[in-house]
Amino acid sequence: MAGVLVRLPSGRTRALPPLADVGALHRALEDLEGIPAVHQRLVAGGVELRRSASLCDLRGRVLELRLRVEGGGGDGDQPDWTERGKVPSGSKKRGPDARAPDWAADPAKKAARHERELRERGELVVAVGPFCVPCGKRFAKQTVYDAHLAGTKHLRALQRMGRTEEAMVCQLDVEANKRRIAELEAARDRERMSEHKVGKETEEERRRKLAEREAKLLEREMMPMPATVCARVVDEDATDEEAEGAATTSTLHVEKPVPLDPAALAIAASGVASSYTGGMQDGAKRVNRFTTDAAAAAHRKLAVPGADWFNPTPKEDEAAAACFPQPKKAA
Repeated sequence: MAGVLVRLPSGRTRALPPLADVGALHRALEDLEGIPAVHQRLVAGGVELRRSASLCDLRGRVLELRLRVEGGGGDGDQPDWTERGKVPSGSKKRGPDARAPDWAADPAKKAARHERELRERGELVVAVGPFCVPCGKRFAKQTVYDAHLAGTKHLRALQRMGRTEEAMVCQLDVEANKRRIAELEAARDRERMSEHKVGKETEEERRRKLAEREAKLLEREMMPMPATVCARVVDEDATDEEAEGAATTSTLHVEKPVPLDPAALAIAASGVASSYTGGMQDGAKRVNRFTTDAAAAAHRKLAVPGADWFNPTPKEDEAAAACFPQPKKAA
């Protein structure tokens, strides 16, 4: 009587004698392979067989033994929405987490970054850009390749390969490129020379203006100036005609300088009024403890003009000694 063939997870196939039901087959596999019966799943035609099913209809067929994986359908610590019995009320944006380590917001940027890292490490070499067959060189940009086609290196490569017609066309491009470069250099030289000329003229103009200003200042210093000059002031509220008439009739006259008074200079230098009362309202009736009228008069006598400030006369020295006697030294 034909038995049952069972394909194991390792890929081998084992032939078993005919048994009563699927449960007996589980126990036989446990004895032969050491796989516990509770972790076994027998599948026939993509359908799992129950343990109480009969093997009469399965004789001569190949059964597949699969392992039963235990699990609750979650990540182990936090149950998902289905396990909680809740339904999300709206859309929710999810970001990368431990369950999706390779997740990226922009797959194109991630792929480009990965390719760049592989190129830097030398694990990936990708040919990008146009390739020049005569020169055997690849260019990264189209503009650089176009400029190379009008260069002398490409011309010499064509001549070495014997491509006469292409070399003639390249020769014309090379000559045109040389003429264009020469025109640019000439225009740059003309612009540089014009800027230098303008700068030189500007420097000369600045020197001329500086000399004129110095001459005017010297002329102003040479003019005689009176000691005191007074002029009539034009009324600001007057009309235009009155202001013009006043301006034409205004004259200048020189006043004689007033001789300086030493007492007035002393009072002005002190910065206070002639009363030494400390600013009190009834200061005239009070006695000043710090200064007397005699001391104030002596101070006014000591005041001298600015020219003789550091050269007091003998009389002034005697007056100062009388006002401020020096203490006698002990014998």
